[in-house]
Amino acid sequence: MEKTVAKLERDQKAILGKNNTLESGRENALNEKMVATNAVSALTREIEWINKQTDKEQQNIHNLIRERDMMKKNLSKVEDTNNKNKDELSRKQNYISTLQEKLNLKTATCTELMGLIS
Repeated sequence: MEKTVAKLERDQKAILGKNNTLESGRENALNEKMVATNAVSALTREIEWINKQTDKEQQNIHNLIRERDMMKKNLSKVEDTNNKNKDELSRKQNYISTLQEKLNLKTATCTELMGLIS
């Protein structure tokens, strides 16, 4: 009977040791799970922040593209107006040159006539 009691006590100690080991392992697993959950939460927040930044940058890119297109359109209008002004200036310079030549001819004719009269 003493042997049986001793054996039961040994078995009980072994079971308690296993139970303590399992409990310790369970606590470690729960701690690791909590650490992993916190890490996943932090990564999720970081991903959300990066997504927001990406959205802002994409909006900025779209705004810049729109602004570039408007500037190209305005530049094209300015170039057209500039070309029209150059053409008009050239026509007016030609007209002034023609008038200057006519004036010179009339001045020469008047000078000749004055010379004939005198």
